[in-house]
Amino acid sequence: MGPSIIVALCLFVWWLEPFSADYLAMQRSAIANGYYWQFITANLVHTNFIHLCLNMAGVILLWAVHGQYFSTLQYLLACLFIGFVVTIGLYITDESLAWYGGFSGILHGLFMLGCYKDIQNGIRSSWLLLAGIWLKIGYEQFSGQSEVVAELIAANVAVDAHLYGAIGGFFWVFGEYLLTLKKRPS
Repeated sequence: MGPSIIVALCLFVWWLEPFSADYLAMQRSAIANGYYWQFITANLVHTNFIHLCLNMAGVILLWAVHGQYFSTLQYLLACLFIGFVVTIGLYITDESLAWYGGFSGILHGLFMLGCYKDIQNGIRSSWLLLAGIWLKIGYEQFSGQSEVVAELIAANVAVDAHLYGAIGGFFWVFGEYLLTLKKRPS
């Protein structure tokens, strides 16, 4: 149910174009003027239909692989938290980024979260997936965006969003771990 809600929200935001690009995407100047909702809504905005389709395919694929670990509420809260980490991270660290929209940062965070859940459930091959996603993120940090993807989505790929999404996923896992420690009998 969670991915259905995300897909429906992203489609609705897409339907609202050009309003959504103007008022819901993260815009540094707008946030400076009090449009704080953009820290959340920016993750639902996409630059074009291909961008939207790529991200929604990622939502569906990750749900097919790791959906068993989440209730609808957990999934939506994880998306909200990771999305906030993504946009706050971009806003604080990249002053040259004037506009941001997209769900790929959240996808990276959900992938991390799913890998950790797999590992907790004894699926050791997820260590390889986890290493792979960190290698991909590291590669992007040093070599920059994929020009092919940038051309497809008609915008620069905010590779730092992928990094912050993974960090958000890690913080979510760490928070869950701390909660389980509190619940254990002394």
